[in-house]
Order: sequence, then C-alpha cells, then structure tokens
Amino acid sequence: MVQPPGFEKQASDRSKLVCRLKKSLYRLKQAPSTWFEKLQAYLVDNLKFKELLADALLYFWGSDGHKIYIMVYVDDVVITGENATEVNSIIKEINTSFLSKI
Repeated sequence: MVQPPGFEKQASDRSKLVCRLKKSLYRLKQAPSTWFEKLQAYLVDNLKFKELLADALLYFWGSDGHKIYIMVYVDDVVITGENATEVNSIIKEINTSFLSKI
C-alpha cells in the first residue's frame, strides 16, 4: 500500500510508514454479504432467475428462446442477453428495488 499524496510520513528512523484502515470499507463487515443475500433472493423469488450450479454468482432466465444472464461480482452486476428490450426491462426491475448507477 502506498500513502496518499500529501499524507506521506516517515518514522523517526526515516523508514516509510503504512496506512492503517480503521473501518471496514462498507462500514459493517457483514454489509456485502447482506446485500448479496437480498439481491439473490430478489433475482430468484421475484424475477424467477435460476442460480447455475457451475457458478453460484451466475443467474439464468430463459423464455420463448430468449436468454438473460446476470453475473454478480462483489458489488458489480453484469446483465447480458439476446434481446435488448428484455435486458432493459430487467435493469428497470432491479432499479426499482436497488439503488444502482447505469
């Protein structure tokens, strides 16, 4: 880790110091897993996505030959599919329940 510009300090023996993080990045250590559990429940229960056995972070929905995949990684969500209208519909659905930036 490198000290941020303007906050560089050296120890009395002229060695470099490191920064110490006093709080977790999400304020609460359990916040990322709580967010993921809510998203997972919403995708499976409300939007009827299926969790793939090969990867617990990949979700699938298919109807009338159209497929939509959602990949969740930490706090990023990637949505892709064959039909742009259906993908945009899913994005709107998720935006009604979760704060997100498009």
